[in-house]
Amino acid sequence: MYRDDLEAAIARADAAEQDLARSRDQHSDDRERIAALEQQLADARGEVTRLRGDRDDQRIQGGDRASAR
Repeated sequence: MYRDDLEAAIARADAAEQDLARSRDQHSDDRERIAALEQQLADARGEVTRLRGDRDDQRIQGGDRASAR
Protein backbone atom coordinates (compact mmCIF):
# COMPACT_ATOMS: atom_id res chain seq x y z
CA MET A 1 0.00 0.00 0.00
CA TYR A 2 2.74 2.49 0.89
CA ARG A 3 4.61 1.91 -2.34
CA ASP A 4 1.45 2.67 -4.34
CA ASP A 5 0.93 5.92 -2.41
CA LEU A 6 4.51 7.05 -3.01
CA GLU A 7 4.45 6.10 -6.69
CA ALA A 8 1.14 7.95 -7.14
CA ALA A 9 2.53 11.04 -5.39
CA ILE A 10 5.64 10.95 -7.58
CA ALA A 11 3.48 10.59 -10.70
CA ARG A 12 1.34 13.59 -9.64
CA ALA A 13 4.47 15.66 -9.02
CA ASP A 14 5.90 14.70 -12.41
CA ALA A 15 2.62 15.49 -14.19
CA ALA A 16 2.32 18.86 -12.45
CA GLU A 17 5.92 19.70 -13.31
CA GLN A 18 5.41 18.79 -16.98
CA ASP A 19 2.16 20.76 -17.16
CA LEU A 20 3.88 23.76 -15.59
CA ALA A 21 6.78 23.52 -18.04
CA ARG A 22 4.35 23.39 -21.00
CA SER A 23 2.50 26.44 -19.73
CA ARG A 24 5.71 28.38 -19.25
CA ASP A 25 7.04 27.31 -22.67
CA GLN A 26 3.88 28.51 -24.41
CA HIS A 27 4.34 31.96 -22.86
CA SER A 28 0.93 31.68 -21.36
CA ASP A 29 -0.61 34.92 -20.14
CA ASP A 30 -2.74 32.94 -17.74
CA ARG A 31 -0.95 33.86 -14.52
CA GLU A 32 -3.64 32.23 -12.40
CA ARG A 33 -3.13 28.89 -14.20
CA ILE A 34 0.62 29.07 -13.67
CA ALA A 35 0.16 29.96 -9.99
CA ALA A 36 -2.26 27.04 -9.57
CA LEU A 37 0.19 24.66 -11.25
CA GLU A 38 3.03 25.89 -9.05
CA GLN A 39 0.87 25.24 -5.98
CA GLN A 40 -0.04 21.75 -7.25
CA LEU A 41 3.64 21.00 -7.80
CA ALA A 42 4.57 22.24 -4.34
CA ASP A 43 1.77 20.16 -2.80
CA ALA A 44 2.80 17.04 -4.73
CA ARG A 45 6.46 17.48 -3.77
CA GLY A 46 5.45 17.97 -0.15
CA GLU A 47 3.46 14.74 -0.26
CA VAL A 48 6.42 12.87 -1.72
CA THR A 49 8.67 14.25 1.03
CA ARG A 50 6.13 13.33 3.71
CA LEU A 51 5.70 9.80 2.39
CA ARG A 52 9.44 9.28 2.15
CA GLY A 53 9.78 10.54 5.72
CA ASP A 54 7.06 8.13 6.85
CA ARG A 55 8.99 5.31 5.21
CA ASP A 56 12.20 6.36 6.94
CA ASP A 57 10.37 6.63 10.28
CA GLN A 58 9.03 3.11 9.82
CA ARG A 59 12.52 1.81 9.10
CA ILE A 60 13.90 3.50 12.22
CA GLN A 61 11.08 2.22 14.40
CA GLY A 62 11.48 -1.27 12.97
CA GLY A 63 15.21 -1.14 13.66
CA ASP A 64 14.61 -0.01 17.24
CA ARG A 65 12.26 -2.92 17.85
CA ALA A 66 14.76 -5.40 16.44
CA SER A 67 17.60 -4.08 18.59
CA ALA A 68 15.43 -4.15 21.72
CA ARG A 69 14.92 -7.91 21.44
